[in-house]
Amino acid sequence: MQRKPNKRFIYTLVAIVLFSTMAANASSSNNHTRTYTNEHPLIYEDCWDMYPYSFLNEQGKPDGYNIEVIKMIFEKLKIPYTIVLKPATQNQADLNHDNADLIVVRSTGFFSRFGHYSRNSISLITMSLATPIDKPVNIHTFSDLSKQRVTVLDSGMVHRLMIDYEWGANAIPVKDINEAILRVSDTEQGQVIWYKPSLEYLKRTYDLDNIQITDVDIPLGEARFVSHNQQLLNQIDSVYTLLNSEDRFEPLQNKWFYPDRGEWQMPAWAWWLMGIATLLTIPLLYSLYYFRRKDRQLAKSYDLQNQRMSLILEASGVRMWTYNVHTESFNWYDRDSMNYITYPAEEFSHRYYPGDFNRLMRVIEQLIDGSITDEQVSLDIKAMDAETGDNQEHDFQIQLSVLQRNKKGNPIVILGTKKDITDELRMEQDAEERLIRYKTIFDSSTIGIIVFNAEGQLTNINEKACSLFQCDKKDIIRQSPSFRTLFELEEDHIEALDGVSMCRKVDFDNHLTSKELGHIINQSGTQIFEIHMMVACDEANEHANNLLVVVEDIRQHIEIKKQWKDKLARKRDLQHQLDNYIDHTNYLLKVSGMRIVRYSPETHTLCVKDNLSHVQYELTQTRCMTLVHERSQKRVMHLLSKMDNRSQEPFCMEVMTVIRSGENPLWLRFCMTPVHDDIEEKDAYFGICYDISELKANQLRLDEAYSTAREIEHAKNSFLKNMCYEIRTPLTAVVGFAEMLSTDITPEDEHVFTKEILDNSDHLLRLIDEILFYSRIDSDMVKITPTPTEFTELFKTNCQRGWDMAHPNGVNFIMEIPYDQLVLNIDGYNIAHLLTSLISNAAFNTKHGFVRVRFDYIGRRLIISVEDTSDGISDRELQLIKQHTGGSIDERIGISLPVCKQLAEMMNGTLEISSESGQGTIVWVSIPCQASLIKRKKFI
Repeated sequence: MQRKPNKRFIYTLVAIVLFSTMAANASSSNNHTRTYTNEHPLIYEDCWDMYPYSFLNEQGKPDGYNIEVIKMIFEKLKIPYTIVLKPATQNQADLNHDNADLIVVRSTGFFSRFGHYSRNSISLITMSLATPIDKPVNIHTFSDLSKQRVTVLDSGMVHRLMIDYEWGANAIPVKDINEAILRVSDTEQGQVIWYKPSLEYLKRTYDLDNIQITDVDIPLGEARFVSHNQQLLNQIDSVYTLLNSEDRFEPLQNKWFYPDRGEWQMPAWAWWLMGIATLLTIPLLYSLYYFRRKDRQLAKSYDLQNQRMSLILEASGVRMWTYNVHTESFNWYDRDSMNYITYPAEEFSHRYYPGDFNRLMRVIEQLIDGSITDEQVSLDIKAMDAETGDNQEHDFQIQLSVLQRNKKGNPIVILGTKKDITDELRMEQDAEERLIRYKTIFDSSTIGIIVFNAEGQLTNINEKACSLFQCDKKDIIRQSPSFRTLFELEEDHIEALDGVSMCRKVDFDNHLTSKELGHIINQSGTQIFEIHMMVACDEANEHANNLLVVVEDIRQHIEIKKQWKDKLARKRDLQHQLDNYIDHTNYLLKVSGMRIVRYSPETHTLCVKDNLSHVQYELTQTRCMTLVHERSQKRVMHLLSKMDNRSQEPFCMEVMTVIRSGENPLWLRFCMTPVHDDIEEKDAYFGICYDISELKANQLRLDEAYSTAREIEHAKNSFLKNMCYEIRTPLTAVVGFAEMLSTDITPEDEHVFTKEILDNSDHLLRLIDEILFYSRIDSDMVKITPTPTEFTELFKTNCQRGWDMAHPNGVNFIMEIPYDQLVLNIDGYNIAHLLTSLISNAAFNTKHGFVRVRFDYIGRRLIISVEDTSDGISDRELQLIKQHTGGSIDERIGISLPVCKQLAEMMNGTLEISSESGQGTIVWVSIPCQASLIKRKKFI
C-alpha cells in the first residue's frame, strides 16, 4: 500500500527548492558596451604590489599570475588591451570614473557598487599570518584581531574590516607589505596579515627562513573580474571556461603558486584502467544524458522563477537573509538574490543597534523553541543602510518566518526579509504634523475661522468666531446657515469668492440675520468685520469643495494695534537707552583692554566677554588650570574651590599664565564679587579682569637691573682682588730677588737671581697687557675689522712669540702647519693677540711634556687647537671660564683664557676647552671666515 505524501513535507520541499534557486547566477541587464581598437584599447588595471598575483618586476613591467591569465584571455578574444598596475584603491576609483574597463577584486558585497562580477573566479583568496618562527601565534580567527596589534596594508580589505568593527586602533597600516615582512624578519618582532600566496612568494624570494606562515580564518571570497561592461564579462567567462577545460591555467598556477610541484606523469597502467572505465561508463551515458536534460529543463524553470523573485524583491525594496539554527550563522543575499555571504552572529550583529539585535535574536529563539506559532513575525528597528553605504539612520521592517524544518518539525532555517519603511513613516509623520498644524491654526484664539461646504452651508466654526457672533458652536452648526445669509452676499457659487477680502458692516438688530438666526446669534448692535475668503479645491478634479472664511473684529484689531504701538514706542525708548549703555560699556572695555568675567559654580565654567554681547572664551576648570602658570596654580585652585562652595566674599587676585604677551608672560588681575542671577535663579561670580603684564614686566626689569648691578659690583671687586693677587706674585718675586742682589752672593747666584727677575718681569708685563686688553674689550674699544691676511706667516710668528714669553725648560714646542699658503679674510691683529695669549698661557702652565699647536681650514671655518701636558683645569675652574664672569680664576690660569673666549665670540666664533686635573688641556678656537687662496702641503 503506497502512502500519500505529507502536505507539510511537500510545501517545505517546494520552499527549499524555490529558495535554493535564488543562489543561481543571473546576468545583469545594465550593460555599458564599447568597441576596443588599437587607438582606444581596453584598459585593464590591477594591484602593483600583490605578489604573486600582480606586481612590477625588476624591469618595471607588469608581471604575475593575473597578468599572464589576462594576456591569454585577450589573445584568445583578439581584443587590443593595455595593462596598468596601480594601488588597489586607485583601481576601484578608475573603474568607477570610467578610466579603466576591467579590474580584479575580491568577491564581497563592498565592491558590488563598482560594477558587475564575472561568473568565474581567477583564484581563491585566503589570508595568512607571518610571524617570527620562534614567537607564539596569537591570531587564528578574525575575532582575534580585536585583541592583537597587527600590520596590514593601508586601506586594504583587512584594514577596512578592522575599522568597520571599531578595531582600527589595533591596525598598523603600511604602504608596502614587502618592507613590513623584511622588517619582521630582521627584527624578529611583529606580525603581518596578507594574502597567503603572496607571503609564500616573498618567503621564497628573499629566503626568509626565520618567518613562519599560519592560516587565519578571514572569509574574503574569491578574486573575480569586475567591469561595467556585462558583454565583456560574458566573453571573458566563455574564454576562461574554454581555457580552463584545456588545463591552460594549471602550468601558470604551478609556476606562481606551487613552484616546487613537478609535472605529474600518468603511469601506463592508469591509461589501461581509464580505458576500461570508459567502456564501463558508456551504458551510463545515455541515462545521464536523459536526467541531465530533465535537470536543464528544471533549472530553466528555476532560473525563470528566480528572476521573477529578484524583480519582485528589487521593485519592493526588500532584502533577505537566512539564519542557520545548527551553525548559528546568517547568510546575507545580494540584491539579485543569487549570491550570499555567511556571517557569524557576532559579526552580523554590527549591522544593527545592540538593543534591536537582542530583540531580533529573542524572536528567532522563540520561533525555534515554538513559543511563537505565528506564520510571520514583524519587527520595526532602526539601523544604517550598510549595503548602500548610507550613513543616515533608516527605519526597517523585518519579517521573520520558518523556512525549513527537520523531520521532527523543528526549525532549522529561519527566513528574514528587511524592507526600508523610512519614507512611509516619514509620510505618516508629515500627515500627522499637517493635521496638528491645521488643528492648531483652526483653534486659534486670535482669529475667527468659518468653513462652508460646496453648497455654501456652514460646516464648522471655531470658538473665536463663536465669540464674535455670540453664538453656541453646536447650535450654529446644527442650523448650518449659508454664507449668503450670514454675511449678506449675493454670490451663488463659492468659486467666485476665492481670494476675496472685504469689510462688512453688520447691524445685528435690523439685519436679516436677526430674523432668521436670532434664536442662535445673541450679538447686538452694529459690528464691523474684516473678512478674508479662500476656496479649497479637490486635487483629483479641481472642483471647489470648501470655502474658508477668516473673520476679524476691526474695532478690536484697531485697539490692539494702538496698544501694540504704544508698547513698541516704550520698548524703543528703553532699547535706545540700553544700546547707549552697552555702547559706552563696550567702548570702555575696548580702550581699557578689560574683560568681563563670569564664573558659574553650577557648570564650573569661566566665561570671558570682550563686550557685553560677545563671549570671547568659555573655559572649563581643567582648561583654566592648563593656562595658569605653576607659580599661580595653588592659589587659583584654592579660589576655584571657594567659588564652588559659594563663598560670599569678593576677591582680587593676580594670576600668571603660560601665555606670552610679547616677550613677557601674561599676567592678569581678577576682581570678582558674588551675585545672584534672577533670570536663571543661580548663584554666580561677576567681575572684570585686565592685563598687568607690562606692570609686572617693569617690576621684573627693575629687579633684574638691581641684581645685575650687584653682580657687576661683585665681579669688579672679584676682578680687583684677583688681579692684585696676580700682579703681587711676580712683583714680589722681582722685589725679593732684587733685594737679594744687594747682599753678598756668588756670581752663580747672581745669574740665577737676574734670570728670575727677568722672567717675573716678563710675566708681570704679560699680565698688564692682558689687563689693558681686557679693559679695552670691556669698554667696547676693540673693533673687529676683517682684511685679507696671509695666515701661515701670522701663525708662525705669533705662536713663536707666545712661546718665547715663557719658554719653559724641558718642554717641547710642536707647531703643525698643513698649508704652504692660506689667505683668509680675518682681523689679523686680534687673531695674533689670541694666538700669543693661548700659546704663552699653555707654555706658562706646562712644566714637562709638550705644547702642540696646529690649525686647519674646514667648512669655511678657521680651526685652531692648542694642546699641552699641564696639570689640567678643575671642573670648577672650567665652569667659571665658560660662564666668564670677568676677573681671573687663579694664579695658574690667569685672565688669558676668559679674554680669549670673549675675543673669539666677538669674531662670531667659539672657544671650547677639554681638560681634566692631571690629564692636560686642549683648547679649540673656531672662527668663521672666507678663504681667497688655499695651497695645502702635499705631505705633512
